[in-house]
Amino acid sequence: MNSRWLGLDIGGANLKAWCNGKAISWPFELWKTPGDLAAKLISLTSEFAGFSGVSVTMTGELCDCFASRKEGVSQIVDAVQRAFSEKQILVYQTGGEFVNPAIARESWRKTAAANWHAIASVASQFLPGRTGVLIDIGSTTTDVIPFLNGQVTARGKTDLARLRHGELLYTGVQRSPVCAVTNRIELAGQKVSLAQEWFASMQDVYIVLEIGAAPDVLETGLDGRPVDFEHSLVRLARLVCSDVKELGREAIVDMAKQVAGIHQASIQASIQNVRNNNPESAGQILVAGQGEWLAINMARRLVSGGGFVARLSDCVDAGTSRCAAAWAVSCLAEKRCGASA
Repeated sequence: MNSRWLGLDIGGANLKAWCNGKAISWPFELWKTPGDLAAKLISLTSEFAGFSGVSVTMTGELCDCFASRKEGVSQIVDAVQRAFSEKQILVYQTGGEFVNPAIARESWRKTAAANWHAIASVASQFLPGRTGVLIDIGSTTTDVIPFLNGQVTARGKTDLARLRHGELLYTGVQRSPVCAVTNRIELAGQKVSLAQEWFASMQDVYIVLEIGAAPDVLETGLDGRPVDFEHSLVRLARLVCSDVKELGREAIVDMAKQVAGIHQASIQASIQNVRNNNPESAGQILVAGQGEWLAINMARRLVSGGGFVARLSDCVDAGTSRCAAAWAVSCLAEKRCGASA
């Protein structure tokens, strides 16, 4: 848990930092103000003192403010260099290596979305034999990563390949729009189509069900209003072009139960598919991320006949688990370079 390297995980919606046991996560909608990234990084890391160097991973290159992922990688690396011009900077890649900023730009395909690989490489230490499957459910995406003897054995290296193999699902417990999870629910005994509009997110679903997904990452809902029970009811009602008084709370809670069931079934199906493709790793599961509370329930069901299940937050602290990619690149940089940069 000790590392003098500042680890950064630069996403499209959140910035996460970790150094020497301290973790910080801030919401930042990169696609809206990409030019503010360097300043935001300086503010985010002002609470960390005396770090030796900066280790970076990213997923923010996918933001549609960039003309291409190549441009996104380049601009994010540029922002990191502006923010930490006096520090050594290492950028993590999907091959499991660190490179300098120039090479990170040049071999941008390996730089893009490498955070999942870093997490699995470090977190594997918490499973017997360093073998198992990591389920990392975040605010926006879900990673299902197999590893054997500490080595990542995922079939895909890029996001596209990982989507094809079910090792990446672009769905999470907060930001995912409900209309992307399902387009129909049952209401008063009849099937009803949902409005295909950004009225409500999965965070609203889980808040109404009063499980998990505490509103500490997103400051507001999709409508810009507070993230709490009452406003989540309103947002969910809009999915069927109604309001709370028309539907009643009980009906909205039932809607949320249906959506949550569909959401969880799709994630669990992908987890089972990855386990089937990696039978040597299937018996041991480690869970992490913003949706760790959901992943642990799925993992326990999947290995109910025997096996080993652990939470990353039980192995480290909860903040580290939620900022796992930043923690991972910090630890990996420390292992490679030590305290000197």
